[in-house]
Amino acid sequence: MSKSLSDEVSDTIRQFCEFDERMTDVDVKHAASTADALVGRADGILRTCADKSGAVAEIVWDATRISQTSPSPESHFVILCPKCGREIKVPETAVGESGECPYCGHEFAIPRPNGDAPGELVTVAPVEDPRNFAWRRWSARTIDLCIAGLLGAPLWFFVGWCGARMGVGSGILLSLAAPENKALVNSLEWIFELLAEAAIYACFGTTPGKALCGVAVCDDFGRRCGAAAYLWRNARLYVRGLWLGLPLITMFAMVRQYGRVSAGCPATYDYQQRYTAHATRPRRRDDKFLPVVALFVFAVAYVVAKYIPGLLIKLLP
Repeated sequence: MSKSLSDEVSDTIRQFCEFDERMTDVDVKHAASTADALVGRADGILRTCADKSGAVAEIVWDATRISQTSPSPESHFVILCPKCGREIKVPETAVGESGECPYCGHEFAIPRPNGDAPGELVTVAPVEDPRNFAWRRWSARTIDLCIAGLLGAPLWFFVGWCGARMGVGSGILLSLAAPENKALVNSLEWIFELLAEAAIYACFGTTPGKALCGVAVCDDFGRRCGAAAYLWRNARLYVRGLWLGLPLITMFAMVRQYGRVSAGCPATYDYQQRYTAHATRPRRRDDKFLPVVALFVFAVAYVVAKYIPGLLIKLLP
């Protein structure tokens, strides 16, 4: 199509040049008729080009409309860069291959869109201030353990009261209440609180402290861990993060974890693990009040654990 049009334009230009050379040898009437013929021919060429270009434009518009209304043959999904936290749109055919973040240049393996994790996706935000994130994690942990202890205290009291009424296990309870067994009782309390926290996570997909402080336990792509993985993480926390919950030793263990997280390193129980603690939002100005809230919850839990059981024992027959 383009070759025939170019040939016609070339013939028209050549004839016009020949007409210009013979201008002195022909009369004016013949020159006028020749000019009219050339103009008509040029007009026909332009009309043909316009008709053909209109047909091409209509075909292109139809193809665009089809591509907008029909599904794409290659679907895409959105993932988060594990380093900078920016959203990246990747095709499904790239699953399992190595990709590079267009924002920060970090190279990582493209995961499956749904993954093999049982939880839903969460937004993973980059940690701008590691010290702020360390305090947020401490606040979330304190609030969660205190709430778990408050929920479990009535259960423990009910079991002890029933055992005392039926004369079952009274010797065990009295031995645990002895001062020399205080370290053992503290370790058992840590275990129970971590189990109760895992039960809360299994029911709601998060915990009150983590939801308040903007913390989530997930992998680098924002997939939440399941209840079993969360329970296994709490077991590592009990052994490597709290050092079996022994008095005074636990305090030094928590100080060590704070030092690692505030320096931008993972906690010892999160090192080289798939599911770790991530920030779900950037730093906010009201984050400085989170430790105050955590201390208030701790004070309430301490008062309830220390005075309420004795009050109930006096009230119950």
